[in-house]
Amino acid sequence: RTRAHFLGDGYLLLDVLGRPGELRPLESFGYLLLEQCRPLFASAPEPSLAVYRTTAIAAGVTGVLMVRLLLPRTTWEPARQIVFLGLHLAGASTLLYCGYVEHYAFLYAFLTAFTLAGVAAGEGRVSLRMPGFLLAAAMASHLSAVLAVPALFVLAWRGVGGVGRLKRLASALAPIMAILLCLF
Repeated sequence: RTRAHFLGDGYLLLDVLGRPGELRPLESFGYLLLEQCRPLFASAPEPSLAVYRTTAIAAGVTGVLMVRLLLPRTTWEPARQIVFLGLHLAGASTLLYCGYVEHYAFLYAFLTAFTLAGVAAGEGRVSLRMPGFLLAAAMASHLSAVLAVPALFVLAWRGVGGVGRLKRLASALAPIMAILLCLF
């Protein structure tokens, strides 16, 4: 057994977090969150490790709650919802919630919620702003979430109801634009 779980560059991430000011804030707010949490764990034997573990667990709680809250918004039958929740809880990605030293825990939580909100929006059960907001939160936690923006475009373009395509696009992209304005 190991005291810490690492994927790839975990040791480097711990070292960088241990040297304040060296994180790259323009890549994501996730780095800033970690750096802001570090003083809270200054008395821990390994402060950087404690920060990563705590934020990973917080992301896990957030992710499971978002899935639990969004599943009823879909038109899926109860058996399908239970299977989705089971796969979410048992999937390999959920290991990110168990204290891994990586920046992907909140990204995974928000992208999973974005997927469910996208399904619900495609069914006309929620506003396009909800998947837009969740994708913006994913982008704020890790910039690699920008790879999911085309899915939001397709969702908005396809649309439900009589609202025009450009209006749907603007509604879906508004949260992302707000995040970009905050970043730059």
